[in-house]
Amino acid sequence: MADSTIRVLRAEFPHLKIIAMSGGGQPRLDIAQGLGANRTLARPFESKELLTAIDELMGAGPTP
Repeated sequence: MADSTIRVLRAEFPHLKIIAMSGGGQPRLDIAQGLGANRTLARPFESKELLTAIDELMGAGPTP
């Protein structure tokens, strides 16, 4: 399901920043990245990791 979501988002909004999150392990994250996710996070992750990824993709640089 997430695979098709990334494909649709990438086709309709090519400049959209996508962060893929998965508890399914690295193979799922590798697929997401191959389909166009800008960043990936493996669950569980700390909220700071998500905030850092958002800041970086929005151009604000890493969160201190």
